[in-house]
Amino acid sequence: MATTFTTATNAASNREDLANFISNIVRDETPFMSSCGKSKATAILHEWSTDELAAPAANNNAEGAAFPGTPSTGPVVARLNNKTQIFTKSIEVSGTMENVSKAGRKSEFKYQSEKRGKELMRDIEWALTTGKGIKSSSGNRVMGGYQSWVKAASTVNASGGSITGGTGDGSDIPVSAGTAAAFTLSQIDSVMQAAWENGGRPTTLMMSPRLKRSFSTAAQGQVSNGNVRRNIDESGKLRQSVEIYETDFGTVQVVPNYIMGHTGSGAGAANAAGDDNILVYDSSMFKLATLRPLHHRDISEDGDRLRALMVHETTLECLNPSASGLVDNLSG
Repeated sequence: MATTFTTATNAASNREDLANFISNIVRDETPFMSSCGKSKATAILHEWSTDELAAPAANNNAEGAAFPGTPSTGPVVARLNNKTQIFTKSIEVSGTMENVSKAGRKSEFKYQSEKRGKELMRDIEWALTTGKGIKSSSGNRVMGGYQSWVKAASTVNASGGSITGGTGDGSDIPVSAGTAAAFTLSQIDSVMQAAWENGGRPTTLMMSPRLKRSFSTAAQGQVSNGNVRRNIDESGKLRQSVEIYETDFGTVQVVPNYIMGHTGSGAGAANAAGDDNILVYDSSMFKLATLRPLHHRDISEDGDRLRALMVHETTLECLNPSASGLVDNLSG
């Protein structure tokens, strides 16, 4: 009887079917960092000055009055600071792995270097928006993230409870008491009003993907009373999402930030995920002050392996804490 050769009986001689590419689904965008300006740090304690005008007050004088004996006074120039934080990623590849034939890349060392670089940028974005880091006084330096530059007066607690902290100088963060509550558009309006009254002009609302859906749902719910128009283009496509929101105090861009939806851990206080708050800010008031730009330091070969260290040292500069705000303690 003739033998029928099949893939099962001749498996040892069959070539593998492995596509010559690598699909990486993880994204590498950094929305908050991309919206900030750039600055240069020259020391591990980066300092800058901020000032404001005196509050409006009654001002009337008699005709021909003498020159007042006491000069006018007002807020004095304040000096703020933040600490540079060191971000690193290491790469180690064996000599054998670098030289064997691989799918999707020629050099494992180069591929891993590119991958670690993108991961490092994501870590910085997490520290800026979600880590809620507070400037450390000892140990590893931790820069104050966005929340540490928001004042309690510019924070809305979704639950309606009290707010403690929120000095707005990078030393603490607003802490909202009470059970997390649902998102409403009035919360954004309240933060916008607080920032506006302090001289700020917020231009951006940044939130997690989950809260972005809540925002769009709340905004589209206003269709019935005429505050929102559904955008239907000439091809009949209906846009459910809301990307621009016009408040009583200016128009803001609504930006989802997928990193704010991630949980994680890190140095500093209150390292919960950023999935419970919305950043309401003026991007012109924030800069990334870099002491050491991202660089790739080859440690050369160590035995039968290639090694390298990626380093980036930077901090967040908030030009004026009164210009931005926060909606906190959101359940959805």
